[in-house]
Amino acid sequence: MNARPIPRSPAAAPVARRRRPRRRLLGKLATVGQLTRHLSGSGRWFLVPLVVILVLSAVLVAVVHLVEVAAPFVYSLF
Repeated sequence: MNARPIPRSPAAAPVARRRRPRRRLLGKLATVGQLTRHLSGSGRWFLVPLVVILVLSAVLVAVVHLVEVAAPFVYSLF
């Protein structure tokens, strides 16, 4: 008896790809939750402004990087 493997459906692959970003996002949210629990549980609320400033700085750097890439296209509009 020749047993051939059953071919996988091509429709199954996109479902797996769609779940990966969701898992990644949930993993990041879990990290934020752990950080919040640690800061509140250990009484280190004085570190919250530092964390907020670091996050805002990271967002600012990302926005500046994106604007730098888009600058030639924006310049051509005016």
